[in-house]
Amino acid sequence: MNVPKQQLLLATVSDIEAWVRIIGQGTCHISPCFKSLMIDLVNRGFTNIRVDFAECPSLDSTFIGVLAKCNDSLISACKGNCVTISRPNARVLSSINNLGADILFHFSENPAPESIPHQDQFIEYTRTDGNGNPGKSEVCSTSIEAHTRLCELSQENSEKFQHVLDFLKADLDSMK
Repeated sequence: MNVPKQQLLLATVSDIEAWVRIIGQGTCHISPCFKSLMIDLVNRGFTNIRVDFAECPSLDSTFIGVLAKCNDSLISACKGNCVTISRPNARVLSSINNLGADILFHFSENPAPESIPHQDQFIEYTRTDGNGNPGKSEVCSTSIEAHTRLCELSQENSEKFQHVLDFLKADLDSMK
């Protein structure tokens, strides 16, 4: 399973906030790395995490579900702060809205502020199977977690994604 080279996660931090930049499509292939990065930021104590989608043309349901799960982690750790979605295009915003996830986040049209030191020097963040890719089982288990979270948002999502969950669970079981 190859992660397309045009998909990148970049991160930079200041004393008070972290910025994550998504370059390329937000898909299931980059979702395990995104999840790992976000968990790392929450565990490091960042209470203000902004995700910049200015260079992201679209998101799939797995990526949106992972974003929702990461938001849950931030809210738990920070007693109320949530992820801020920065500069989403109409397609990204529509995808988030269509799954009912828009109620979870703050939205902003602002780029990284001057307070972020070296804001043009984002660091590439990846976690892979050693071959430059997340492992298939990691992508599958991340997709299960993501779609389970989306199903919790609405009955419509439950009906829409039940077959996806059944397929992913069977696929993950076949890898064991």
